[in-house]
Amino acid sequence: MKEKFNKFQIIYRFPIFFIGLFIYLIFKKNFSVFHKQLIYLNYFYNGDLTKIPFASFFFNSQEETGSISQLINKGYMIEEKFLEKEEIIKIYKFISKKINKIKFNRIEDFHLKLSENLKLINNNKITIENEELINEDIFKDIIKKKYVREILDNYFGNKKKIIDILSLSITQNMNSKTIEDSAQMYHYDMDRLNWIKFFIYLTDVENAHGPHQFIENTHKPGEISSKILSYGYKRLDEGEINNIYDNKLIKTFTGNSGKLIVENTKGLHRGKLPKKDFYRIMLTMSFTTSRFGSPMNKIPINNLDQNFKKYLNENRIEFF
Repeated sequence: MKEKFNKFQIIYRFPIFFIGLFIYLIFKKNFSVFHKQLIYLNYFYNGDLTKIPFASFFFNSQEETGSISQLINKGYMIEEKFLEKEEIIKIYKFISKKINKIKFNRIEDFHLKLSENLKLINNNKITIENEELINEDIFKDIIKKKYVREILDNYFGNKKKIIDILSLSITQNMNSKTIEDSAQMYHYDMDRLNWIKFFIYLTDVENAHGPHQFIENTHKPGEISSKILSYGYKRLDEGEINNIYDNKLIKTFTGNSGKLIVENTKGLHRGKLPKKDFYRIMLTMSFTTSRFGSPMNKIPINNLDQNFKKYLNENRIEFF
């Protein structure tokens, strides 16, 4: 776990912050330097001072252990069986109400009927998000899972946590190619000062279904190629990534429905486009500790039940 700094130690963060700001003002026309400074400011904000150059001279920290260590050091962590079959069926029933009132008795029937309906929708991605999800018990139950709370507490410490993305997506291949502004090309996020994302597979995902991919270590300063950063914020194709990064660093996450990928999406990542006649269903949750950053639609919480509100208050969780 991260070392807790007392008030006297916190005072010493300010020179580091202003040094970073000064370097940004000098080099702000150079995007790669700017990108590094943003990451250092993320570390400063979250109290991870040992990750900022020169700051480790003044501060020491304890070693993180287990899966959280992998999330911090490699940029991702995996839980193979995060959701049980019964939980996934509840989500399928929710989807069935949203897409042409699909009725099913078996999981196989759900997928058969969903496939038929998706062929009538000329779109690569169908998204249900925020207000439509948060008032459903199954999604509240997922947010309340002990495993989610432990990850958030271990990663962010005792800071308040803010949910700013809650999204259910069905991705298929209707036009046989990706488009430049889609998440199916490699990119890195710059949403907030500090955040992690939870990607939960709601279908079995093999290569044909468009698995999620992440380039290990690229969430760290200096690990995204200066050539890539020189383009500014641009989506990248597979060929360019393969020319720059060793194949062993490109992690492809296949697995069964219920699998969880937790990721620091400052690193390069994408969701591959499924092959023709295949699709992927995935739930995405993003947690942050700051509202500073790109504008997001507020998630209405007026109709939340009192028990859920109580849980959020007790665990210092808010909605954007």
